[in-house]
Amino acid sequence: MKYVLLAFLLTSSSQLFASTSQTSYFTVDKVRVSANTGNLYLDPVETPQHLNTTCSAKSMYAMHRDDNMFHIMYSLALSVAQSKQKIKVWLSTAENDCLSNYQRIRLIEADY
Repeated sequence: MKYVLLAFLLTSSSQLFASTSQTSYFTVDKVRVSANTGNLYLDPVETPQHLNTTCSAKSMYAMHRDDNMFHIMYSLALSVAQSKQKIKVWLSTAENDCLSNYQRIRLIEADY
């Protein structure tokens, strides 16, 4: 799995990191997928960190099925949730870069 993250990091641009902030490691309680919005939601056990103040929903983090590397990040999120390992996400801090008012995930790191 670490190779998946490495592949993602290598394909990411420096622009990505310029407009993101990372959370602390957390445990995923639930992974939700919406057919209506195309969004995947990560529901942490811990209280989510609110790093993008332009996003009003604070209970979960989100990514969209059209995001770059969505399927790889989705697989990693499911793997971490199933194994009860810790995960860290980088969230977009760009103004109004929200998904259904939730903070948008741009990168995922698993702590195996």
